Amino acid sequence: MEKSDNDTIRLMSSFGLLNDMNAAESQRLIPTAIFLSIIAVLGILGNALVIHIYRTRYKLSNAKIFIVSVSAVDMFSCCIAIPFEIILLMDQFTFEHAWMCKSSRFFNTLGTCSSSFILFFVAVDRFRKVCRPFQRQITPRFATILCIISVAMGVVVALPAFWVYGKKTFEVKQDTIDEAVIGSECSTADAMKGSIFPLITTAMFSILFVTGIVTMSVLYCLIGCKIKKQSKKMRQMMVRSMSIPMTSSICVENGVNIPGEIDPGRHKHEDVISRKNNDTKKQNERKKRKSEKSTNESWTRDGEVSYTSYEKEEHAEVNGWKTKQTDKQTKVSDDKDVTTKDTNYNYEQSERVKAIESTGTSERVNENKGTGTLKRQLSNAGSQIVHVLRRITSHTSDEKLDSARKSQCLKEARARKTAFIMFLISLAFILSYLPHLILMATRVVKSEFIEQLGDAGRATYKFFLRSYFLNCAINPVIYGLCDARFRLYCNEFFSRCFSRE
Repeated sequence: MEKSDNDTIRLMSSFGLLNDMNAAESQRLIPTAIFLSIIAVLGILGNALVIHIYRTRYKLSNAKIFIVSVSAVDMFSCCIAIPFEIILLMDQFTFEHAWMCKSSRFFNTLGTCSSSFILFFVAVDRFRKVCRPFQRQITPRFATILCIISVAMGVVVALPAFWVYGKKTFEVKQDTIDEAVIGSECSTADAMKGSIFPLITTAMFSILFVTGIVTMSVLYCLIGCKIKKQSKKMRQMMVRSMSIPMTSSICVENGVNIPGEIDPGRHKHEDVISRKNNDTKKQNERKKRKSEKSTNESWTRDGEVSYTSYEKEEHAEVNGWKTKQTDKQTKVSDDKDVTTKDTNYNYEQSERVKAIESTGTSERVNENKGTGTLKRQLSNAGSQIVHVLRRITSHTSDEKLDSARKSQCLKEARARKTAFIMFLISLAFILSYLPHLILMATRVVKSEFIEQLGDAGRATYKFFLRSYFLNCAINPVIYGLCDARFRLYCNEFFSRCFSRE
């Protein structure tokens, strides 16, 4: 009887000691619990706002699908995983519910891994859009499938938590009771003692984390280099376009007018063309009058003909030869006493007819020459008009091309901004998850690490062990700081909410 009473007293003493130690530990972990509570509240409100605004105000795109998916996963963690974690945090020495521990670790791993896989696909999508824009891109439908695959992979990776984690018993260091006091907490289950399975699970998480960090870092470095090159090219194009003067000069080459840049005073070219045509007509008339005058003056007193066409030298040689023949005929007729008046008369008549015919031919040649010149001038004028019309048309097409280029530049700017936002989200995820992974790896490698910590050190350790929950609430802040449209839509949303009240 006395032994039973002693056992009861000893049990009550150990239980009371554990309760006292649990209460003291809970007091030290209140800052961590408050931190998690703030994250949960802000995460629920912020992610709900992100989901509402992106679903109602943004057009369908890959970025919209990825952002909504990440926000949904973060909201799930804020609604389920963080409350479980706060409950477990307040029961550090007297934990008895193994199912709660297993569920909590499963939900934590599910949310973390799902977000990491989605962010990995986001990096791949941004890389293809920025660095491989002319290759096959991820469609919104395929982006939705990738998000579903990410959640499924998160479930697969989180399943080992049901076997690895559970109730873990440990000896409490104390000086009030002679016998050992055994406490319990949510950690690696006692059934896993001496098993390699926890080490494999930790190694798997470490490999996934390191691989994800390296891959996303490489992809975003390539994206940054590409954006830098594009920005440099755009600056060079802007400088080059600003250095080209807008002129209305015309380059004259081989009698053909080649118009340059067209300015608002392009109608002056039509006046130049009309004046040139008038000058051409006047020159043709003057040539015609000179031809007629030379023909009238070609008749001399003795009846000889002098040709005044544009082939003077050739006809002069013909006239000289004919004059010699006439002299010979005259000498022959004198020797033989033959009268040559009729012959000379007939010859003069025939020469006059030839002169008239030659004059008519010369006039026709001049007319044809003038007509050919006029045709060439009209052809040049017509070609110039065609060039002017082409320049006007090309000016309109250039305006359309400029608008298309502006639209393309806006799209590229939005793509760069989206890539920058996604990079910040990925960076925030990596930085928030890194302390947890370091502490987990340290605990596996050095098993007595926790036992060597004091009260304050243990509280600090448990605070940073849950640092990855920060990622659940920081994404809406990143959207608000980096996306002007998101801020505008938030202002409109809150304005409507307060105006209704």
